[in-house]
Amino acid sequence: MIFAVPLGLALALCSILVWVVTDRAAKGKITRNGLVGIKVPTTLSSDEGWLVGHQAALPMAKWIGILGSVVALVLIVVGGFSELEPTPPLVVVRLIAYAAFLIAAIILAVVAHRAAKEVDAPKSPKS
Repeated sequence: MIFAVPLGLALALCSILVWVVTDRAAKGKITRNGLVGIKVPTTLSSDEGWLVGHQAALPMAKWIGILGSVVALVLIVVGGFSELEPTPPLVVVRLIAYAAFLIAAIILAVVAHRAAKEVDAPKSPKS
């Protein structure tokens, strides 16, 4: 399949990029910005929220990077040996892989948001 390699490489690149950017932000190497990172209101509201949110999201980002790359490699190999025309099962599997990546990225943002929200929550005085 002519599109097997570029589509597989795109999935692998996106998966690894999510992991690397989250890792760098969790270690403080990427600070709050408008270009890369998990940009939800709570992570953008403070430097501490940015750091804590990315640290909370890092374990899942690592799995996104690893599993996304493995799935992409399988799709490249299987797609590369199929006919020139895409077969319906391969198209469905590829769509499921990309949908899973998008859902995982959304969940990653929710995890970061919740962690950063805890940091930015007003502290109630002890009675």
